[in-house]
Amino acid sequence: MAPPHHPKEALVLHALSPESPLPEEVRVHLLSCRSCAEAAKNFASAASLLLRTEAPAAAPDRVLLALREVMRGPRRLERFGGQVAAFLDIDAAAARTLLAGADTSEDWLTAEGISVLPAPTGPRAADALATLCRIQPGSGLEDHLHEAPEDTLVLEGGFRDSAGHELWPGEALTMPAGSHHALTALPGVPCLCLVLARLP
Repeated sequence: MAPPHHPKEALVLHALSPESPLPEEVRVHLLSCRSCAEAAKNFASAASLLLRTEAPAAAPDRVLLALREVMRGPRRLERFGGQVAAFLDIDAAAARTLLAGADTSEDWLTAEGISVLPAPTGPRAADALATLCRIQPGSGLEDHLHEAPEDTLVLEGGFRDSAGHELWPGEALTMPAGSHHALTALPGVPCLCLVLARLP
């Protein structure tokens, strides 16, 4: 004897459109199948939550202003302080100073859509060259070889490379020795990232 057919799809459709009647064979099945009757009740509860049409409440202006300040203002990079300190092996104060100077430092070196600013390192990164890089949208680096490992931490904007990586704020990438890639900053704000290049 074949196992009974449980009309779960019909129950879901009915829960989403309760005004349409259940087919007679489904209604009869529900009288004899406790699991389907329970499922129909659960589907109806879930659907009633999904079908609510309450308009979302607008955020107060002061909340929006504070959020814009956090996302665009001079303190927008502060949230990465701990990550930057660990990445460069520096203390929290040095990380804050580096991030605070990203927009105001006069030590940026610029060429063809890319600017670099030397960054401090601690003992565990003493054998590496550390830079804060700003890459304008659409600009980037042509295919290049990494003779030693190189770590990148994105702080703002993002980039995509020829190896299939796409990085956004807070994400890091390690390119091992012997690897190569080209990369391009994504549209939007410039890509701001820390690069820690180990010396070969």
